[in-house]
Amino acid sequence: MKDINVTINNQTYYGSYEINDNVMTVYFEYGNNSKSESIGSAKEAALAKVLLTEMVMDLLTN
Repeated sequence: MKDINVTINNQTYYGSYEINDNVMTVYFEYGNNSKSESIGSAKEAALAKVLLTEMVMDLLTN
């Protein structure tokens, strides 16, 4: 597991991610608990931040 964080509206949200069989799963302790995506040619850290940001935005808008 690797740690990841994003800052949205001056609030920092923390998660972690792992990669198994070319699929990244990002874990977030609030709202939607995890999200997975095939890595393809994406840079690992950038994809993790995108997935965590999507989960945070889902939390903030629901």
